[in-house]
Amino acid sequence: MPASFEQYLRLEIAKLPHIGPVRVGHDAGQQLDHLSVADIVAHFRAFIALNYSQALQGEIKHQMDVAIAALASGGAQEVRVYDLAGARPTGAATIWQLLDESNPRQKLVNKFCKLSETLAVHWKAIVAPVVEPVATHKGRVRPMKPGYSVGRHGSPPGAPSGAGTIGGFIRSKGGFYLLSNAHVLTANPFDPSDSSKICQPGPGDGGSEIVARVSFHCPLLLDGASTMDAAIALITPSVSFSYEYEGVGPLTGIRDPRVGETLTLVARTTRLMKAVVQLVDADTEVANFVDPHAHNLAFRGVTVLKNAQNMYANLAGDSGGMWIGEDNKAVALNFAGGEDSDTAFAIPIPRILAYFQDRLGDPKAGLVGIDNATLWR
Repeated sequence: MPASFEQYLRLEIAKLPHIGPVRVGHDAGQQLDHLSVADIVAHFRAFIALNYSQALQGEIKHQMDVAIAALASGGAQEVRVYDLAGARPTGAATIWQLLDESNPRQKLVNKFCKLSETLAVHWKAIVAPVVEPVATHKGRVRPMKPGYSVGRHGSPPGAPSGAGTIGGFIRSKGGFYLLSNAHVLTANPFDPSDSSKICQPGPGDGGSEIVARVSFHCPLLLDGASTMDAAIALITPSVSFSYEYEGVGPLTGIRDPRVGETLTLVARTTRLMKAVVQLVDADTEVANFVDPHAHNLAFRGVTVLKNAQNMYANLAGDSGGMWIGEDNKAVALNFAGGEDSDTAFAIPIPRILAYFQDRLGDPKAGLVGIDNATLWR
């Protein structure tokens, strides 16, 4: 259960597909800007009802209603005209005059946090811990599903290979394969002979059950520019899997990304995240996945996406997730993004499939679940 109303509120915001996970740090309070006072009050009432339902009776319930009304009165209509850059609120005796003008919503959240503490401590309310944190895709799931945690067996929990994302599943005449990034599935993404064992969930999420073994990956280049960060691992026959993406459904095909379109990322940490394609053939550099103190790795032909809400486009653990178009076609495989950036980098799926078709010696190899006459008639 979140320890405070603020934690609960941010978890609730993270569930919204158009908002996604909120940032932390110097601009954390500004992530509340899209909420009105009425929204914050409604979430606070839900938080109280879920956590203190046994205490909200008689006089305590009355006092709580009075306290909420006192804090929230007169504020809802002022949200749209309040200027966070420094303009004063319009009207008189509104809630904003009682709050920190640099961040009025955060101040209101702080007051509600104190109010809930008063209920728990001074009114000796019995807490009913029924509120669960926002769900992520970090747990064990059978059948395995794309968008869930995966990692290399034996890797340290904090390593990039300790927890990444299943991008999808590939069917070939040689069997069924799990698709993700090379830096997620391999011990050494620079070594073409790597054959690491794979766990779901990844060791970073407490997993230890081996579900696959790396068959092929496109080795990253220390010198020169890489064109992809991808690997496939042959799935153990006894392990079942499903090809549907939670929140999106089954894929309808594959295609290249298009500038200006909005894509949805299905991944371990963010679950669902939307971003707009900015570039489709960019050159970029990312931190070295094995040694962050070494020189950056160069990539070319990269798809660049930007979150329109000025929040993270992806988070740690989202590497390997699939970016999917509004037509439910697989478009690109996520592989990098800054912890303080609203930009994500991805590799077009047609390029990745062409590479593995060549390595597998199977021109019909493709993503499982796609109804395509050229794939597995």
